[in-house]
Amino acid sequence: MSPSFILDPVLQQYSLQVQDLLEQHNNAGLTREEIGTLLEGPPPADPQALRGYQQRVDRHANKQFDKVRKVCRAMFEGGFEGWGFIWHRHAKPDIRWHVVAKVADGYRTPVLTVLPVGQIAQSELKEFQTRKRSVTRIELAHVKALENYARGLPPGRDRKTLLREIEERLNAVEIRNLRLAALNMDSGMSLEDFQQLTNPRDRRLRIFTKQTKLYVDLQKKANKELLELIEMYGAFKRIIGRDVKELGEGAGKLDKAKP
Repeated sequence: MSPSFILDPVLQQYSLQVQDLLEQHNNAGLTREEIGTLLEGPPPADPQALRGYQQRVDRHANKQFDKVRKVCRAMFEGGFEGWGFIWHRHAKPDIRWHVVAKVADGYRTPVLTVLPVGQIAQSELKEFQTRKRSVTRIELAHVKALENYARGLPPGRDRKTLLREIEERLNAVEIRNLRLAALNMDSGMSLEDFQQLTNPRDRRLRIFTKQTKLYVDLQKKANKELLELIEMYGAFKRIIGRDVKELGEGAGKLDKAKP
């Protein structure tokens, strides 16, 4: 559920003002402190007034900017014209913020230039790979714990339902493709999403139904073959009695000449 402040028209106007500032400085980006300073203008010379000025700058830079990011992201994902997706870049010792993409003429469109977005992509990809590996391990541990719990239940409907759910989660195959993600500038689609498109709510999409169904059927067949292959690899692991590096992440990078 989205925070209620996202629909606040005053905060939306303020968020667009901050987004506009970021776009004006998009190549170099802005720190939180710089955003607050630009919004407040030059500092006053009076020491007493300076204290209040700094408090306002801090509020812009911290509490308000956290809200701005959420508002912009929600409106960007909703496809509202002119709204942008804000993300950070590590530029030691600073963290600088940029507008990576925005909705232009109805399309979510990348707007950040090659150098800053390249730095963001490089650092985020490393973090994503580490986070994905950790999340996958945790998810697997959770599913296996559920499986052990389910097998301890007495025979009946609950046990059968839980084991079926576990089997579905273990057999699910992700589809990750940048061209697919580029259609809507999001994370892409799952096989279940494509299955929905074999009978789409939007009648205009029905002209693609035949080709979509063909892809879904082929993917299901490929998934079945993948599961059979996984069973073979699993049997191989049980025979040699240990984990095999060649069956893990980055297997294609291993030296094939080594046993």
